[in-house]
Amino acid sequence: MTQALPLLSALVLLACSTPKAPQGGDDTGGAGESDGGTDTSSGVGPIEWQDVRLETALTLTSAYASGSGLYVSTETGETWQRKEGAWTELPIDTDGADLNAIWGAGADDAVQLVTVGDGGTVGVWTAGAWVLSDVGTANLESVSGPAQADLMAVGWGGVYVNKNGPWEYQEIEGGPRFNRVWYNGTVAFAVGEEGVHAKKDADGVWTVTQESARMKLYGVSGTKNADMWACGEKGTLLHFDGTTWTPVDLGTELSLWSVLSISETDVWVAGSGGFMAHYDGATWTRSNTGVENNLYHLAYAPSNGSVWAVGNRGMALRFTGND
Repeated sequence: MTQALPLLSALVLLACSTPKAPQGGDDTGGAGESDGGTDTSSGVGPIEWQDVRLETALTLTSAYASGSGLYVSTETGETWQRKEGAWTELPIDTDGADLNAIWGAGADDAVQLVTVGDGGTVGVWTAGAWVLSDVGTANLESVSGPAQADLMAVGWGGVYVNKNGPWEYQEIEGGPRFNRVWYNGTVAFAVGEEGVHAKKDADGVWTVTQESARMKLYGVSGTKNADMWACGEKGTLLHFDGTTWTPVDLGTELSLWSVLSISETDVWVAGSGGFMAHYDGATWTRSNTGVENNLYHLAYAPSNGSVWAVGNRGMALRFTGND
């Protein structure tokens, strides 16, 4: 299914590629790519998602769900909180640089937040305000980890780790360009351009492989080393069983931007045109979002079991199917 990633000469990816997918604009496709096909319906059956969008033309690029609130990052560098049915901006001065991901832990006054974005921007929520720094790299696209003192950020400039101090660069041969990372403190999985996916084992060794179809991969999530999911352009969905990445056909050619694995029997994937599907451990089933906005990120709050999706033109959805 996969092949070893070629040496550096073959790993230099096309410089003309779009640096990130989530951008405002067309509700049925991401910037700089074509979804193909004719699947633009948001789903079948009753609508299972509550529309609680932020009234803005901006794309919501990422979200953290605390249970008592939702925190989002946006293109052009804004952050917002939704609590008790109302949206409130959390001012951050990024000079217009896109924020591509937000990480969180805790809730309310004890919430911990970290956001990353273009130009190596890193923001840390401290004492009710953002403190910004620049790690001196290219765009950071994703941040993940079990605690604020143990985070990993990835982007087109490589991998950076933070163990409650300065961000440190981890060199990976060939310099793959990553779009998303999943990190549990021991093992990490990252996916990116040209079908690249990589795994860091408990000894800190990275193994990089590449899908033969070379479809861009935008999302990765899992519960353990032997149960990981990745998604990407043209309906690409892959499952990793600890040894092999196996393709899964969802019957769509729409780009799939985010995958959320809550457990082995509870997995969500979201994409362009309001696409949403759920896996119960045996079968994938379409879920009707009732919208046609691109959905770029999924978030889950263990404290109350809520699932959220955010996307372009301020879209924010909360799953109500279990209510």
